[in-house]
Amino acid sequence: MTREEESALVRATFRIFQNWKIDAAQACRILGVEDPDGLARLQAGASEGHPADMVDRMALILTIHTSLRIWFRDPERSYGWMRRPNLTFDNLPPIQLIETEAGARRLKAYLDASIEAG
Repeated sequence: MTREEESALVRATFRIFQNWKIDAAQACRILGVEDPDGLARLQAGASEGHPADMVDRMALILTIHTSLRIWFRDPERSYGWMRRPNLTFDNLPPIQLIETEAGARRLKAYLDASIEAG
């Protein structure tokens, strides 16, 4: 991935976080950033050559967002869905699932299956 592509992915990720109302502490957990200062540097574009696992997490967030936009025509409904408890996920809101890679992949698989089922 080029620097320009990485920068675009970072910008898109933070726009998604804003829409999903993710705070700095949760963004740190999702991206594997150790402290809020590191998160601020990342958001400001100050760091380059992001770790591969962080890039993978951001790409997964973008994929989940894209799936939600397919599933819900109204963006506000998709943002709300991410915050509401869901019986499929042991009554956790999907926003909590994405704090771990396993949870994010579980959510992605659920959305993929739901879209495929139509």
